[in-house]
Amino acid sequence: QQRTITALATRIGDGTGHSLITAVQPFALIGEDDRAALPADVVDAYPLSQVQTGMLVELLGSGDRGLYHNLNSFRIPDTAPFDAVALRGALDLVTARHEILRTSLHLADFSQPLQSVHATAEVPLTVHDLRGLTEAEVAERTTAYVEQERAAGFDLAAAPLLRIAVHIESDRAWRVTTSHSHTVTDGWTLNSLLMELLEVYRALRDGREPAVHEAPAVRYADYIAAEQTALSDPQTQAFWQHLVDTHSPLALPGSWADPATPGTPVGRIVHYGDLEDGLRRLATEAKTSIKSVLLAAHLKVMGSLTAEDAFHTGVVYHGRLEAPGADRVLGMHLNTLPFPTTRGAKTWRELVERTYATETAIWSHRRYPLPAVQRAAGSSGDLVSILFEYLDFHVVDENSVDLDGSMGDGANEFALNVLARRDHLTLAGTSAAVDRSRLALLGERYRLVLEAMAADPNGDATLSHLPETERTQLTTWAAGDPVDWPQGLTVDLIEAQAAATPDAVAVIAGDVRLTFREVDERANRIAHHLLTLGAGPDVLVGVCLERGPDLVPTLLGVWKAGAAYLPLDPSWPADRLAYVLTDTATPIVVTSGALTATLTPVFDATLVVLERDHRRIDRHPTTTPQRTLDGQNLAYAIYTSGSTGRPKGVLVHHHGLVNYLNHTTGLYASAGTGGAPLFSSIAFDLGIPNLFTPLLTGQPLTLLPDGLDTASLGT
Repeated sequence: QQRTITALATRIGDGTGHSLITAVQPFALIGEDDRAALPADVVDAYPLSQVQTGMLVELLGSGDRGLYHNLNSFRIPDTAPFDAVALRGALDLVTARHEILRTSLHLADFSQPLQSVHATAEVPLTVHDLRGLTEAEVAERTTAYVEQERAAGFDLAAAPLLRIAVHIESDRAWRVTTSHSHTVTDGWTLNSLLMELLEVYRALRDGREPAVHEAPAVRYADYIAAEQTALSDPQTQAFWQHLVDTHSPLALPGSWADPATPGTPVGRIVHYGDLEDGLRRLATEAKTSIKSVLLAAHLKVMGSLTAEDAFHTGVVYHGRLEAPGADRVLGMHLNTLPFPTTRGAKTWRELVERTYATETAIWSHRRYPLPAVQRAAGSSGDLVSILFEYLDFHVVDENSVDLDGSMGDGANEFALNVLARRDHLTLAGTSAAVDRSRLALLGERYRLVLEAMAADPNGDATLSHLPETERTQLTTWAAGDPVDWPQGLTVDLIEAQAAATPDAVAVIAGDVRLTFREVDERANRIAHHLLTLGAGPDVLVGVCLERGPDLVPTLLGVWKAGAAYLPLDPSWPADRLAYVLTDTATPIVVTSGALTATLTPVFDATLVVLERDHRRIDRHPTTTPQRTLDGQNLAYAIYTSGSTGRPKGVLVHHHGLVNYLNHTTGLYASAGTGGAPLFSSIAFDLGIPNLFTPLLTGQPLTLLPDGLDTASLGT
């Protein structure tokens, strides 16, 4: 296909003899079979972009939500009454100029998803005269129009994917409203179309010939070809692969959703016009633009939602070509991409400079489509659920369009949209992801960050900026106001379960089945032994064991001794084991004989080898040793993957653990009585519910060996 593109291309220059872009000729991007199957009125066809395809899939699966069906209404002040004939003529002329206004979309009719450009198409135009109506009647008519448009939707296989309505307010003002599929338009396209339409309309209305239209040297098909080139570029592939491998995807906390009203639109506006002078001063000092300042503020706020040092959130880029007239090519040129962030900026200026540097690094790779990045990440979840978009449609003449009276309405699948416009940010989403109160507090965080940035470019960017409501709540908790913690610690609750159901199976490991009594007694012996070695509150005891019969008694034995466990994955490389053991200064490690060869080279303190030391361990009593523990003592320490630098240790206290497990027992254990499998490493924090929830509810924990094909479990 690439050879075909090259053979059927025209080189476009910049007037100085330098080649800028290769423009493809009609039908160069599809095969002969698809071309032969096209209707006779099709003058070109080319693949859908991957982003267009993704939008269509979301749209078709959204039911009555109407994803990517946008309505935008612009108020037009005028010196003469509205002329419907002139607008009809202008609309026909502009439609003839632009391929995307004559384009239909086809997901399944050809060998690949295609868009077809038809020789002709007529954009529907309706006119609604609202003059003389009361305010209530105008609102009623407007609501009816919007509902009718939403219900009508679009037949994607029939061009055009755009309808125009005019609502006449008076002899001096009218509204032009576009109902359009976002799959063929973006914001720049819409605003460019508006200005061109008004220019031609006024010429026809005044009896003048419209200015001669000079077609751009490139077409939307060239944008599609540029995406295909990006997809085949090894450097671009490697760029995005590295990004998703080294940064965690950011998402809104699940607790922010409002399940009582799923799908209800929620929004918040954050004004910053009064801060603009300070923000522009910061942009000047950082040698960048106000866009980078606003994006840096967004990243700072997003950083307050995660504990990750390196994360990414979505930023909208345009993929328009670097060619003469490319800004006049109408179509959907947007691509939302993961934007990486790493903590560490000390000042606002440094944060803005880092942000701009990242923007620059992404620029040459911006045409690599999000669906391809998602595939590279190998994740079934949403790689990007929050997006930031900077909107500056300077193509619009403010003397021709009343921007303050313009409105827009549309929806996509993202949980949160942060749209930066002149003098304000718009936060938009649905209650399925965030409720109104949470969104209001989030808006306050943006305002506080922007205030700090505007006040001092060299201000401390590491400080937290929380609304007074959240700050008061946190300090109240810290001061010790009553919190409804579950009674007892995890180890207490498991001991109580063992006393209540001593003969029930607690652990299944291959052919071995251990009852709650057997697990408890074995754990008590190990605890007594660890106490003789110096274990106690806030002392870390390493546990380096395979998922076998000794694992659970050892973990519980550490807790019964009052200590905290440090999970050590036997599959870790020696340098990682050495780093973690050195970083924590762990004095004791419990392991098995098979793993001593792994640990001996990297650990020179007390090593408990269960097979070797079983006689000494078995001499200890099976009764529970005395311990002094409270919720503030450590339960375990766990290390991050280290994919974005050196691994970092996280300390988990008993109060936090028992509170979390109290949640999981109510959420998961009530679903059945079959227990749970553990097939992940105990050094992986997300395995905690599977590890302890069954033991808290009297159900069996099944330990699955390494190397098991988990896909076979359901068969």
